[in-house]
Amino acid sequence: MDLQKQTAVIVGGTGDIGHATAKLFVKAGARVIITGRQRERAAARAQLLGPLARGDAVSPADEADLRHFFGEIGTFDHLVLTLGTQSITLPFAQLNDGHMRDAMDSKYMAYTRTLRAALGHVQQSVTWLTSAAARTALPGLSNYAAPNGALHAMMGPLAMELAP
Repeated sequence: MDLQKQTAVIVGGTGDIGHATAKLFVKAGARVIITGRQRERAAARAQLLGPLARGDAVSPADEADLRHFFGEIGTFDHLVLTLGTQSITLPFAQLNDGHMRDAMDSKYMAYTRTLRAALGHVQQSVTWLTSAAARTALPGLSNYAAPNGALHAMMGPLAMELAP
């Protein structure tokens, strides 16, 4: 795949999965912007990718921060979201509303908030990395599976709504 002259923004690109994804984009010739919550870590991880990469800090929990970040970038080709979740894994009977709210906010809301802020900037593709836990029945993972399942349910309608 040749991605010369294309730019990919990888939100969550300082984590292992995001960084591995960034490596693939760089290998294909794309310029890459990886993000994390800490600017120093993002810059250090980007340096490992070489001259086609740069790192920046942005908080997926802060819509104004996201809008500012994408406004500074302008248009780009590919958006990849590789954010993890801060969900508590407990048997369902032990979960409370706060556990469930935190799980949905750290994954589902972070992804949808980021995509809304990127609309008008991303030009070619949006990729969400989620977990197989959304389709796998494992005890104690309902709180982890729920936000991933919600993202899966949203993908089809979004593909139709956002298609060129």
